[in-house]
Amino acid sequence: MDSILNTNQFNDDLLSQIDGSSPENQIHIRVRQRNARKCTTTIENLPDNINVTEFIKIVKKKFCCNGAKIKDKKTDTEFIQFQGDHRENLLKVLNEKYSIDEKEIITHGG
Repeated sequence: MDSILNTNQFNDDLLSQIDGSSPENQIHIRVRQRNARKCTTTIENLPDNINVTEFIKIVKKKFCCNGAKIKDKKTDTEFIQFQGDHRENLLKVLNEKYSIDEKEIITHGG
């Protein structure tokens, strides 16, 4: 085993070659398990034309969950966190309400 590949870097390079978009411009939706039954969903890299507070309000009302905008102090990045597994729901809202193509959205987890 001379070298170990970083699969995330390989996947990002492969994605950029396939659809011509860079991973930095794509929206990332992730789910994280909190304990045996509870999980949280995070979304990063929303486009600037989306009003974040309005987006959170729409998702909270439509899917009966709590959500908040969080700023990571270590990396100085902002992301949105929702209670529960809402990967498919967030895809639908971004696609229908904001007309964002599914190629621009990467869903991580399970």
